[in-house]
Amino acid sequence: MVDHRYELRRKLSEITSTCDLLRQSLKEQRFQSRKHSLIEQIDQWERDSINKIQQTAKETKQLLFRHTAKHNAEIEIQLEKLTNQLRQSSQVDDIREIDLSRWTKELAQLTEVLYKPPHINIREDLTPFVTKIIVDVQREETTIPNHGQHTPDKSYKTEIRSDEAQRNENNFNQQRSSINTRSIISSTNCRITFDDSDDEDASNYFSWAQSDIIAYRNNYPNVRSDPKITQNYRFYTNQIPSYPDGDFIDKIHEIWFRNYDRLEFHHGYTQWLFPLQERGLNWYIEPLQKHEIELIKKDEKALKRILTSYKLMLDFYGFKLIDEKTGEIDRLSGDSYKSRFHNLNTSSHNYLRITRILKCLGEFDYEHLKFPFLEQILREIIIENTLPNCLQSCKDYWIETLRSRYERRAIRQYARELIEYRNKGSYPSKSLRAIRPSITKTTTTAI
Repeated sequence: MVDHRYELRRKLSEITSTCDLLRQSLKEQRFQSRKHSLIEQIDQWERDSINKIQQTAKETKQLLFRHTAKHNAEIEIQLEKLTNQLRQSSQVDDIREIDLSRWTKELAQLTEVLYKPPHINIREDLTPFVTKIIVDVQREETTIPNHGQHTPDKSYKTEIRSDEAQRNENNFNQQRSSINTRSIISSTNCRITFDDSDDEDASNYFSWAQSDIIAYRNNYPNVRSDPKITQNYRFYTNQIPSYPDGDFIDKIHEIWFRNYDRLEFHHGYTQWLFPLQERGLNWYIEPLQKHEIELIKKDEKALKRILTSYKLMLDFYGFKLIDEKTGEIDRLSGDSYKSRFHNLNTSSHNYLRITRILKCLGEFDYEHLKFPFLEQILREIIIENTLPNCLQSCKDYWIETLRSRYERRAIRQYARELIEYRNKGSYPSKSLRAIRPSITKTTTTAI
């Protein structure tokens, strides 16, 4: 009897200890609520939303800078004319009151349009582009043992999802799921078209983007080189570091490789690694000068560093360069590409980065690397369904960086073939490749 009571007390002590441990865990979770998986999901939504807003703000500022520069240039011309009139009148000592009144009025008008441009205004698009996040709290019956009986108790099932996810939930549930390492073709048809119109008037671009890509493909005919600027050349010859918060190019290639958080959230390095003959969003670096292009191309080590920068970003996006001569790329080995694909598919600010990368490759001796990149990414987007959010940028911007019209049409033809397979619900063979036109790999002018 004594042994039995001792055994009962021992079990009671064990239950009490377990209860105390559970209470302690509950207290720790209260203090460490930031580590809760649902909180982390909200944090990720917050970061993605901020990135979208920042990216839109950057693109809008860039557009405003261009229009403002043009506007100011026009004012400068008018002001120069007025200055000449004032100078001429002063020299001949022919000053009339009517002229003074007219010049005063013209000067006031120029001042007004300088600070209040008549054709530029800021407005907000009422269409939301950041989805609202929702916490769904659903009551459900659960049972908790209590003195040998099962009594119902109210508990909560919590799920975090966005407005967009809620709207598309039914469609999502109808899609075919993947049971292996390869994504199954989406059950929905692809309705986007890859037309062959290279007619500028028929372009679907915004006017500034259209003129920008045309200027690039024609090697920026209106850009003049400043021989005093050598910033990009000195960076790529490892003489100066990037800034702000940057490093020397060789250190970046060594230390930043696979430092995915730094590559994702640092927004100043892209303009250094992939310079262009147009001003980027990092105002610490000057645009690439034409004489710098020639200097880098003549420097074997500097030119090789451009290629290493490309490999760095390929790895960041989940790819690896298979052949430097052909430009063939493939997924990273094993499952390591999956997290990188997810990041690329959900972080749209990287799409502008990719446009810059492709443009930069064409400024040097790496134009031939673009076509294989586009071929691989189109297959991932359309057939594998791993990067569906990249489709619009690939169509409207990345393909357009190809300086050869024949290559642009060939890659669009390949996209149409992939879409046809997808819409039929069939899977194309790995041997299906884009037919690349026979052109020299160092094409530098638009065809």
